[in-house]
Amino acid sequence: MNFLAELKRRNVIRMAGLYLVGAWLIVQVADTLLPVFEAPEWVMKVLVGLLALGFVPTLIFSWVFELTPEGLKRENEIDRSQSISDVTARRLDIAVIVLLLIVGALMLRGPSTSTESAATPVASAAMEGAPSEAQISDKSIAVLPFADFSPAAIRAGLPMAWPSGC
Repeated sequence: MNFLAELKRRNVIRMAGLYLVGAWLIVQVADTLLPVFEAPEWVMKVLVGLLALGFVPTLIFSWVFELTPEGLKRENEIDRSQSISDVTARRLDIAVIVLLLIVGALMLRGPSTSTESAATPVASAAMEGAPSEAQISDKSIAVLPFADFSPAAIRAGLPMAWPSGC
């Protein structure tokens, strides 16, 4: 039996897929929640580092042990004719599919719909040197982005997109 077939038989490849999808999902949730709790940037770096470090031990663990109805047992202690690795493989497949469906739902949901979170970096950068609302006079003007719809722009093939926010 070659090495790849043995990896498949012991469900190491399925476990790697489950771990990667689960780790990606954890990182996405952390990316959303950590700013809410005003966590420092290093927390995300540590989380990603720990998930990366946990990948190899997870693969080793799935190579050495097999899940049986009696619990975890070393793979070499189990008779191959009595192995339930096919049942475990189906369970891992279901877990991967469920996690992928969650990932798909999150991707379909798209980016955050909150205008405050999307505008915060730009607004804070623009407002650093700006006067407060009490200091703005009645004779102030606003500078808006310009979309060139002239015939010269059309002939030149320039993009004619409305400014964002219109």
